[in-house]
Amino acid sequence: MTDKKGKSAIMTTKAKPFKLLREKMSQKARAAAEKKTQELVSALTAGDDRTDQIKRTDRRRQMKITK
Repeated sequence: MTDKKGKSAIMTTKAKPFKLLREKMSQKARAAAEKKTQELVSALTAGDDRTDQIKRTDRRRQMKITK
């Protein structure tokens, strides 16, 4: 089972959903990072003592994303 270019059709159809999934995941990760950044900024402007905790969790999350 091959398509016009000679590639196996199974590979081309299986690769598409994973690519879409990867894009969706990166959007989710981006949204989460943006939310964390806003939370951090609001905590810093309010002079909240939770800033250290937020920074710590944010750093851990960044490490998870980059791995």
